[in-house]
Amino acid sequence: HNWNFRGSDEASCSNGPQMLVSTESAATGVLRWCLKNDGGNKSFEVGVIPAEKAEEGNYLFESCDCGVKNTATRGGNDKTAFDMFNKYIEVIADMEEHQAKVLVGESRDQMVEVKTMEIPFEEEVKLAVSGWNNTKMRLETPTRDKLAESDESDVEEEDTDGPVVTSCGNAVQASTWHVATLVVDLPASTLQITLDGEQHLSVRDPGSLVADGPLSIDPREGLMMFSAARRGGTAMGSADWRAGGHLRSLR
Repeated sequence: HNWNFRGSDEASCSNGPQMLVSTESAATGVLRWCLKNDGGNKSFEVGVIPAEKAEEGNYLFESCDCGVKNTATRGGNDKTAFDMFNKYIEVIADMEEHQAKVLVGESRDQMVEVKTMEIPFEEEVKLAVSGWNNTKMRLETPTRDKLAESDESDVEEEDTDGPVVTSCGNAVQASTWHVATLVVDLPASTLQITLDGEQHLSVRDPGSLVADGPLSIDPREGLMMFSAARRGGTAMGSADWRAGGHLRSLR
């Protein structure tokens, strides 16, 4: 696809216009990308495309308005132009609101929203960057959406009886170690997954996350981690020294 990779987070384009797309796609929830332009060719653009168009290398450049181009990029289907060269670029696709945002900054703590767009696609989408010869990009860890942590959002979740699910869309990279943490609070009916220090998934489901439900600890086995009770022994007192949790079921 004319993109050459160095490690799991650096890429350069050898010929274009050619797209590089996100690994993840989504029809609901939020997809989020943060890129750092590392110089090279000043012609590039970022945006949101239908997942089914991921193999059409010039789709974002020639056929899609849902994006922003660098100021030095000619053409680009009348996209908004903004100076993104050698800067951090965050692309957010919120499929619940059907809105896309592009933020740009000299540093991660100086990101400025430069464009908000309606996402015209009903199907699954991916995030994309189009590059030309020697366009250089580096993948960064996305920041969390501060609006999702507001007191108003917390109140709305507490007043909801049905399931409430929030996903940030953090991407898992191939051939890369990641730290994933699962936290379940059954009395509060909540489940949270943290990926590389960023909240990846938050679920509140009073109907399924209950004290005697699938994610509760089985009292017949006790609490152990990464192991099980020894064969022939009782569930309590004859367990392998390596601790691990016995759940009723996990799907």
